[in-house]
Amino acid sequence: MTIGISANPGQTVIVALQIIDLNGERIDGYVPQIDFVINPAGSQFTGYPENMARLSEGLYNSSIVIPSGLAAVGTYLVSVSWSHPNTGFTQSELFLINAALPFGTSSVSPA
Repeated sequence: MTIGISANPGQTVIVALQIIDLNGERIDGYVPQIDFVINPAGSQFTGYPENMARLSEGLYNSSIVIPSGLAAVGTYLVSVSWSHPNTGFTQSELFLINAALPFGTSSVSPA
């Protein structure tokens, strides 16, 4: 499944994930990691893979900072993976972060 998130350039986006066993219960011990973040130009962010932070049993999150400026507009691809609690198989989730300018407008002035 792919999850879409809307953001603006310069914004910090929180990606959250819960780990659930076959009984539908959240479970610890299977820490997910952000494998990579790809920017709209197709380049990978540095610093990944990175483990997500535990919030409570089976619930994890991580923050991703979208760069500022017009060049930051576009779609970012975030890949998260973890081991399934019952099978041990690697599970993956994709997040699409769509960065657009607020209200669709922008202005540029000399620095």
